[in-house]
Amino acid sequence: MMSGEIDVLYKEQLDATKCDNPECNNPDCSVIVFHSECHPETPSWPTYDSSDGLIYFVCCECQERYLAVAPASEFDIPLELPKDVDDES
Repeated sequence: MMSGEIDVLYKEQLDATKCDNPECNNPDCSVIVFHSECHPETPSWPTYDSSDGLIYFVCCECQERYLAVAPASEFDIPLELPKDVDDES
């Protein structure tokens, strides 16, 4: 990735990503941890920019945006509540 260029990830890319933690022994693990290339040991924080609808991940050390995620609209993905949620009907 060139300096100043931000990758945008979409649902299909996130769904295809697998855990790459060498200590994880769960083949079905789908935990993804994002870290910047500029300061990989430093935490990041997500920020939402309503002007373009993207969630940006920002390096806590240098405050550079390094990744954007395009969230789905509620109309794009049907929401199904877990079966153990109390049903008052």
